[in-house]
Amino acid sequence: MNRPAGAFARELSEHLELLVLRAGGDSSGRWLAARTDRGKGYWASIIAGEVAMNTNDIAIAAEVFNVSPYQFVRDARADHALTASDEWNTAAR
Repeated sequence: MNRPAGAFARELSEHLELLVLRAGGDSSGRWLAARTDRGKGYWASIIAGEVAMNTNDIAIAAEVFNVSPYQFVRDARADHALTASDEWNTAAR
């Protein structure tokens, strides 16, 4: 059963979207669907934050981007920390 994404899940989906955009894809899910066995709607719902990534999704996404699942999660946390810091610094000005 899929559950709505929480804060940690949003970090993962935002990181996934960033990687897809950097690779020339978009948030429609088509780019990931072309490289995996899951459909575009499946990936679009994850990127949109409607559904949380499960461990299999993390492993598949990590493989697409040639990193370990652990590195994918670490990078997602690091990207989120930088984004949150940038937002805080902008708001403080």
